[in-house]
Amino acid sequence: MIDKLPIDIINIIAHSLNQFDLVSLSGTNKSLHQILIPKLYKSITVDSSKTHLQHELSSRTTTIKSLHSFKLFLNKLIKNPQYGGFIRHFALSNEIPDMSEIMLNKYLERMFPILTNLFTLDWFIVDPYLSFELLKLLPLEKLCNLGGNFKNFEVMETLIRQPLFGLKKLEIFGFNTASNLSKIDMSKFPNLHDLTISKNSCGKSRKVTNLIEIDPVDENYLSSIFAHAQNLNLASLTLKDICIASVDVNVLIKAINIPNLKELSIINCTEIMFENESFIRRSPPPVLFLDLLGPHLSGLESLVLDLSNDLADNTSILRLLNSVYLSKLDILITCKNGESLNEDLAAIINSLVSHPLKDLKLDVIIPNANHKKITVPITTLSNLSKLDKLQILKAPVEHRHFNSLIPIISELRELMVLHLVVNTQKIVANSLIDQNYFNFAIPGLSHLEENFFKQFFDYCKDFKFCNQNLEYLIFETPKKFMFECRNRIELIDM
Repeated sequence: MIDKLPIDIINIIAHSLNQFDLVSLSGTNKSLHQILIPKLYKSITVDSSKTHLQHELSSRTTTIKSLHSFKLFLNKLIKNPQYGGFIRHFALSNEIPDMSEIMLNKYLERMFPILTNLFTLDWFIVDPYLSFELLKLLPLEKLCNLGGNFKNFEVMETLIRQPLFGLKKLEIFGFNTASNLSKIDMSKFPNLHDLTISKNSCGKSRKVTNLIEIDPVDENYLSSIFAHAQNLNLASLTLKDICIASVDVNVLIKAINIPNLKELSIINCTEIMFENESFIRRSPPPVLFLDLLGPHLSGLESLVLDLSNDLADNTSILRLLNSVYLSKLDILITCKNGESLNEDLAAIINSLVSHPLKDLKLDVIIPNANHKKITVPITTLSNLSKLDKLQILKAPVEHRHFNSLIPIISELRELMVLHLVVNTQKIVANSLIDQNYFNFAIPGLSHLEENFFKQFFDYCKDFKFCNQNLEYLIFETPKKFMFECRNRIELIDM
């Protein structure tokens, strides 16, 4: 029996197991359970949402899904407070078992004080938000990562009286207004390396579907949160779901040591170009947000960019890409029409030839396209073949251009993951006729999805034949078909 082995050997065996197998092993007998308690409690995730079995089996965290299991865990932890010292990571993600906020808070009031060695706290659920009032009960000295949807920002002044030198990563979601951000004193986190600011919440809501929280009203988000900060040595900065303007660059330069920034993400943000919105303008100002920020990004290696403006102007993006040296780029290009899309996309790809890119994700959008087909000529993508260090590539392409894409992919000898966003614009019919009738690729075909699968499976063979290094291919139509092709080609259930 394994429980007869020395404890050191048991711990070595336990270290090699995923959490699913570890829980099963701990249930074999009482003595083995006691030995494995520190590993079982090291990382706890509460998530009742549906997940793929393969993900569960490979997980390195103890996942709690049911209300019964959650209550059992909380009661056992409160009854044995010494177990609290074993918990290094505690996360609530996506959805939690159906427990009232009052009951959950009562449990947390007794649980938080005993988490003496907590390293990471993630609160990525919408129902409810985590009150900063409860964080007063949590020992913060060893906390390294804090993230989630928060409320009761007014207690922040009394919550953190002394600097938290150990905090490396901070993620603030769902702050709603700039006045809430102003209550966070960033000078209390002198060793912060990773900062995320998102106006929208993170996670699924049980009460509201398609939750939209972003407000187009221009507020001084960045000046509010960085009011007391100076020379933060951030390695990563994420701005999400907010409005920004060129004047915000001065705020960032004073608050952050921008040349040390390695990763910058600007996601679902809108740039305010003009103070007076009552006039119709046809050209952008001479200097925009990225123009002012770009010269300071000398150390930037990774860029995620989804920044739009009223004029769908991408000239500042192109100027930025000509001034930095990236190994990773994830960009969503917003254009006025198909003609400007092709021009902007071609210019952006040409500007990337000199970059040592290993990971490139390109996507495009035309607002109010009215279901017109968006065409991307294959010549626009031809310069991708010059990015010979690419390991991951995502790009928009038309179905009819697959054969023309093969010579380009054959040149990318280090490519392992190919993600193609396939343009298969559907006809939207306002009638009682089944929508599938309008979506069929072949008249009389009753299974469009099956037809796509067969076509994509055949193309996988072609792409794999031209590039033996490929391991995964993804076709997005908008449904995703993911194929593994390391040994044999097979569809992966996503």
